[in-house]
Amino acid sequence: MEEERKVSKTTSDGNGMPDLVFQCVIHYIHDARDRDAVSRVCRRWWEIDAAARKHVTIALCYTTTPRMLLLRFPNLESLKLKAKPRAAMFNLIPEDWGGYVTAWVEEIARSFRGLKELHFRRMIVRDSDLELLARARGPVLQSLKLDKCSGFSTDGLLHIGQSCKYTRNVIGNRGLEVLARCCKSLRRLRIERGADEPGMEDERGLVSHSGLMALAQGCLELQYLAVYVSDITNASLEYFGRYSKNLCDFRLVLLEREGVSDLPLDDGVRTLLQGCNKLRRFALYLRPGGLTDVGLGYIGKYSPNVKWMLLGSLGESDAGLLEFSKGCPSLQKLEIRCCCFSEQALAISVLQLRSLRYLWVQGYKASKTPDLLAMARPFWNIELIPERQVLVADPHGAAVSVEDPAHILAYYSLAGPRTDFPDTVVPLEAAVFLNA
Repeated sequence: MEEERKVSKTTSDGNGMPDLVFQCVIHYIHDARDRDAVSRVCRRWWEIDAAARKHVTIALCYTTTPRMLLLRFPNLESLKLKAKPRAAMFNLIPEDWGGYVTAWVEEIARSFRGLKELHFRRMIVRDSDLELLARARGPVLQSLKLDKCSGFSTDGLLHIGQSCKYTRNVIGNRGLEVLARCCKSLRRLRIERGADEPGMEDERGLVSHSGLMALAQGCLELQYLAVYVSDITNASLEYFGRYSKNLCDFRLVLLEREGVSDLPLDDGVRTLLQGCNKLRRFALYLRPGGLTDVGLGYIGKYSPNVKWMLLGSLGESDAGLLEFSKGCPSLQKLEIRCCCFSEQALAISVLQLRSLRYLWVQGYKASKTPDLLAMARPFWNIELIPERQVLVADPHGAAVSVEDPAHILAYYSLAGPRTDFPDTVVPLEAAVFLNA
């Protein structure tokens, strides 16, 4: 009888699997989607996952609250928290948009006793936040990354002292052929806009299709590539599809230069996506005429595992976006810039992209009718940033006023609409249109 009681204590799910077995197995399940699926099997597995989860990434700080995170995962050791859209890195989002870290730091200081690693990205961090963090978590905090954050000074860093590590990893290169010949095991490469650096205007090191082809052939272990190119061909993209079978993250921006050899890039993009089936992140920023509606359809069709995507100056009409949205079954985060799509097409596409959790659009065909309302649903926040005049520096350093196109930001949130809207951000309330 005593032995039966011992067995019953270790078995609580309907299939008779002992909790001890599952507690051992769950530590080998690392993918967030897999953990989420497992936690839905039964209440007991949900509780085990909650107790065992050590790391969480929150792609937008307004999608939940610190308290909700604590209740769901009380034993976190590592937290990555993001706020402003990526466009903020290019001065496309108002500085006072939001993304304050204070509420999170207060809960971390009060309740997250086991937290050892913190990564804040594109957030507003005050000196007082760092002081509180150092005072409450300093003895146990092993790593603190303030990644593209603002609002703090050296006074705040003084409180952190030796408890944090600030890292930035940027790789630049002018000789891809040398790199391909000498670095066969290269896995990560980021090539910055070298031509914009002082003293490099006359260099013959601008990245083009020939350098990309050499890289694809020589660096077969490449997993991450972010590159600005002055020229591109379908063949160079096809080389990546043929040789770069380990590529997980591919980002390419075509610079605004004359004499591009081979547009549109529909066939090259198709071959790249067909061959690189490990891709999880994909960014392609071209120029008008760089990719047709057919090419957009290829991106949707051949991106079954991509979770994040940035599309810039792609497509010809709404038809291309609608065809794109029939695919991408895993896409969670979509960013669109300088495209020709209407509000109606954007709304329909959001509904067709079943896994989508986040959408940012800059530059679209605005409508005087509430076409965006078609994407409204429970827990789906929609924010608008109307077009505005902003000051930027011209090539000579003088400030000039330019028009910043309107933005759309939409995202799922269990916390409901946020309450810290600045004047530059307008929440899209369904009731406004319904009562108009």
